Amino acid sequence: MLVFNKVEGRFKEIADKYIKKREVARVSLPIEYKGKLFHEIQFNKVFLGSVRQTVNGYLYVTEDGQKVEDEKDIEELAYLAYQFEVLFDDVFSGGIPKAVMDEKQLKREEKDFEKMCVALDALKAEGLAKTDRLMEAFSKLTPLKEKIIRH
Repeated sequence: MLVFNKVEGRFKEIADKYIKKREVARVSLPIEYKGKLFHEIQFNKVFLGSVRQTVNGYLYVTEDGQKVEDEKDIEELAYLAYQFEVLFDDVFSGGIPKAVMDEKQLKREEKDFEKMCVALDALKAEGLAKTDRLMEAFSKLTPLKEKIIRH
């Protein structure tokens, strides 16, 4: 699930007050807190036309687009928004959905690791140090992921 989307409508108006050059604003899906709905607006850097994972700033707003001012509420909303992103966002690199893969993806990754090991063998033959450590890591990673998928 995509947790953050392009800022539009009532959220665009408030985001435009805080956005800087070379940034893009993204708004979260609703987050329920104290019986009300809130949204997190993230300001991300844009470099050469692509949005970076680095977040330059956050803004918390009510469902009707009003800025949240209370520090305690902001802290709680930040925590809830982070948990929401980690648990459900397919795009967030540190999220659980990104870490979970199916058998087909695992097989593809295993083939990629085999190719990397061939390349590491060649580099080792040329005298590059510590290639054994990488090969050992690759050999342990796939069985660990298989174990996670099957349980």
